[in-house]
Amino acid sequence: MGFLCCKKGKKFEINGVRYKVDAEKPTAEVTRSPNAAGDVVILSEVDGKIITKIGNSAFARCKGITSVSIPNSISSIGYSAFKGCKGLTRVCLPKNVTSISSGSFADCTNLKRISKQ
Repeated sequence: MGFLCCKKGKKFEINGVRYKVDAEKPTAEVTRSPNAAGDVVILSEVDGKIITKIGNSAFARCKGITSVSIPNSISSIGYSAFKGCKGLTRVCLPKNVTSISSGSFADCTNLKRISKQ
């Protein structure tokens, strides 16, 4: 697990996925993750904080991603979160997702299946 400092908290990179943990909030989010590839598994918790959001452009243009498993803790997916992930073929959305922003899966030309848990 990698660890980086940021102004209000910590950033972690685990298996190519970056998480931002704000010390002042009870939750955390997935942030820009340019090193993500293959079958991506997003964690539900990092550093004692529940991951509730995939941020804007978090995985945008990560052409090496083939599938994404999103935990039940995620309730929102940000704008252009997976835009241009041309290798993405499968996404499994949790039942708790209540918000999917515009263009979240735009230009995912090989995306064949989005399923719901």
